[in-house]
Amino acid sequence: NRFAGRTQQALETGERSLAIAKELDLTEQVAYTLNDLCHIYNRVGFYDKTQQALHETQALWRKLDNQPMLADSLSTAAYVHAFTGDYEASLSFSKEAREISQAIRNVWGLAYSQWLVGTVYWEQGLPQKAIAAMSECIGFADEAGFAVAQTYLRADLADAFVFLDRSFDRQTLGQV
Repeated sequence: NRFAGRTQQALETGERSLAIAKELDLTEQVAYTLNDLCHIYNRVGFYDKTQQALHETQALWRKLDNQPMLADSLSTAAYVHAFTGDYEASLSFSKEAREISQAIRNVWGLAYSQWLVGTVYWEQGLPQKAIAAMSECIGFADEAGFAVAQTYLRADLADAFVFLDRSFDRQTLGQV
């Protein structure tokens, strides 16, 4: 339902799944369900529930020592914070997710964890760091087949170059 655009159905079935998993004390299922539900909560504007789900999910993945899913949840937290303008939190979550993904050699995790780092740097007025981060993530995304990052980052990178070309004289642009 989440990926088919049936948001309301995803919300209803996700919350039913969560209630059943909690009732049966299925810790891992609770973590997986919350991991998915946080995306739905965010989509419908339930930001408090999004944050609560992310916090609980990360605690569960740590308890279960599931490093790939912890990195995934941290990456989701990074993008949620990037979209809400909390750039420091976004970079912090991205950094931890990247470290875990590197340690377990998870290229998908590297791509997902770094997906919005360049955008955050751009918003902070750091074009050199933004371009470097976007370029690096495109490499990870290509290797992992992460189509969202492959598409969006190429467009964002093109926008950055167009903006810089219009904003600086050629000599200044060469220094960036």
